[in-house]
Amino acid sequence: MELTYLKLDAKKNLVNNQAKLFFASIFPYVAIFSLAVLNYYLYFLLMKSDFSFIPYASSYAGVIRPTLFTASIVLSVLLWRASRLCADKYFFLKSRGEKITFAASIKSIGIKQCLTFLMTDILRFFLSLAWFAFFFAPSVITGGILFYAIKTGGYGNKILLTLFVSTLMLFAAGTVFLYIILKRYSMCEGIIFSEKETDSLRVIEQSIELMEGNTLKYAGYCASLWGWKILCLLLIPLIYVLPYANMAKYSFYNNVSGFVFYKHKCEKPIIFYFRSKDTKIKEKRLEI
Repeated sequence: MELTYLKLDAKKNLVNNQAKLFFASIFPYVAIFSLAVLNYYLYFLLMKSDFSFIPYASSYAGVIRPTLFTASIVLSVLLWRASRLCADKYFFLKSRGEKITFAASIKSIGIKQCLTFLMTDILRFFLSLAWFAFFFAPSVITGGILFYAIKTGGYGNKILLTLFVSTLMLFAAGTVFLYIILKRYSMCEGIIFSEKETDSLRVIEQSIELMEGNTLKYAGYCASLWGWKILCLLLIPLIYVLPYANMAKYSFYNNVSGFVFYKHKCEKPIIFYFRSKDTKIKEKRLEI
């Protein structure tokens, strides 16, 4: 299916659901903002507290403070990812024409799905770090050589310019390749929701298999939405762009996973009547 039709399908699913999908889109952002504010005040509260209200705890205040704050940060990340899971599940169901509320979609998420989503997130994080190190190592090495050449001196301007341009080119190439390669893991959420897969490694493997031959296409598909995302700087377009971008992802997943988008049904044929020159009525049937 052409990318244009995928975008049209995403827009179709937004009809009569714009407000609901917008609130689902901003739910993870509201969650992370709220958690960040809470952690901000928690930090100053911990700094002011000497834990004298707890017997024998005041002498361990230097250990308790960082421990509690670290636990708060970890819990905040888990809650943020949970909010992301809820939003993704709602968009997935809506992309398949399900008439369901956001609250009902949250209730449909099981403990196994939550754990699978969490473990998949962790695996993708470390895979992303590995790919990041791989693609940016050349630019870092070249940049290090440039820094050494400038610091020690004695090198001509042409050599320094060559090193500088090489660093920029390697960095740009690494950014592009990293952006494309990470798209191989973009379908993990859809696989968790549709395939009921609970093995995180298998989820990532299926995502890679699904994106085989489609990675570059999907990277271009996402890049085509950058113009819309830039408009979000004006804030008002967020109402349309956030739901559209999220829905576009699942429209692509439905396509590559073989989900049937359109089922044209017509119980009766459409009949057109044409009057011929001899005034007789001819009947022509158009089946859809």
